[in-house]
Amino acid sequence: MRGSNAILADQLKLQILSECKQQLQTRSRGTLKFFVRNGQIQKIFRKNELRLIGGSRFDLAVPEAGMTPAMIKQFLALVEDALQQYERIDYGHISITYRLNPDGSQIDDMAVEWEDEKHLKIL
Repeated sequence: MRGSNAILADQLKLQILSECKQQLQTRSRGTLKFFVRNGQIQKIFRKNELRLIGGSRFDLAVPEAGMTPAMIKQFLALVEDALQQYERIDYGHISITYRLNPDGSQIDDMAVEWEDEKHLKIL
């Protein structure tokens, strides 16, 4: 049964496919962050990082094993399922962090987090 975040989940899946698919296909780990206002996606943030390996700078030209089309489909289903666990998300940030296993054959770790944001009125 689809809950109160069904429309938001559909928007997220669409934006992930249109704006973040290349990252999923080419990066074995990453973070996607979305800003939500009035239950609608307003902004997308993509996190990039360089990690030191053996005291030297990581070379981004080294190819990584990203997600296959079947893995992306599974990833989107997991995102949708996670959003249905939350009460209605009206305003705040959604972060999706993922990591593939060492040979890139499956999603090894994934988290879908929601940060509620409230603006305070000071009298």
